Amino acid sequence: MGSITIGLTLWLEQRVGSRDARGEEKIAFSVASEQPMTLDSFRESACRPLQDLITFATGVHAPVTRLEISRPPSRHLPFPQWVQVLESGPLGEERIESGSWPRLVSSLFTLAEYPGGFDVLIPRWLDLHRELHLPINMLLLSDYMAYSYADRFFFEACQAIEGFHRHAFGQPANGAEEEHYERVMARLREKAVGARDRGWLKSKLKRSLEPSLEERITAVIAEAGPLLAPVTAAWPNFSRAVSDTRNAMAHVLGAKTDQRIDDPARMQLAAEVMRWAVRIGLLRRLWPDADEVTPLLRSHWLLTGLYRRV
Repeated sequence: MGSITIGLTLWLEQRVGSRDARGEEKIAFSVASEQPMTLDSFRESACRPLQDLITFATGVHAPVTRLEISRPPSRHLPFPQWVQVLESGPLGEERIESGSWPRLVSSLFTLAEYPGGFDVLIPRWLDLHRELHLPINMLLLSDYMAYSYADRFFFEACQAIEGFHRHAFGQPANGAEEEHYERVMARLREKAVGARDRGWLKSKLKRSLEPSLEERITAVIAEAGPLLAPVTAAWPNFSRAVSDTRNAMAHVLGAKTDQRIDDPARMQLAAEVMRWAVRIGLLRRLWPDADEVTPLLRSHWLLTGLYRRV
């Protein structure tokens, strides 16, 4: 794609009638690329990361209400020609209802709170988005489609936290297990096991060193430190309960013999805990100093409300 230059404009539109008043915050990004870009490339590499940033920071789906592209000058048109692009879905025409604006108090942070402002935030977010785009996508799915039943909300949160751990934490080192694994695989290569069983064993052993979902959840929540400590204190078997529930949903297990969550309200609450764990993890990687994230969010009303509900 080549290097790109991104500009930002913010403004407030207010309208006052005889019986009502309305204000809308508008955000406009301009993106210039050194090389020509296809529309699909622009959407994925520029438009989507910026839309995701606003949605992540505010906690509210930020719809793209207008999208224009500039056609370069040509022999017939010696000046740039702006063309409005109409798309469906998240890029289509959409307006936030006037009654929904108070939800903006769910914002994780404002541009004024970010150290270094726009010039530091945008490059760091674009790098983070490229590195962790899959877990970010899973995290924001429930923001882009806010109305959801508990099981879908829960399953998306499980995928988000599992993907975040896989991409952000990497593969934890365990010398003894790795040595054992290599010893077993060497025996398989030596054909110590019959051909009939060798393929089956290799497929089973292929991911045997990967952490379980329970271990992944525990690690991501532990990284959040004091911000989620009240949750683990009130719900000490949280990681196990979530893992058992996800396994029961994914594999259609029979009678309950584990710690799975049956209550939809409790399942919804578990999803919110996981989403907060991923949000905090992303903020720690987005912030220039990860230690500043705890004081930033310590008094966030949605987070403190989560403590009371757990």
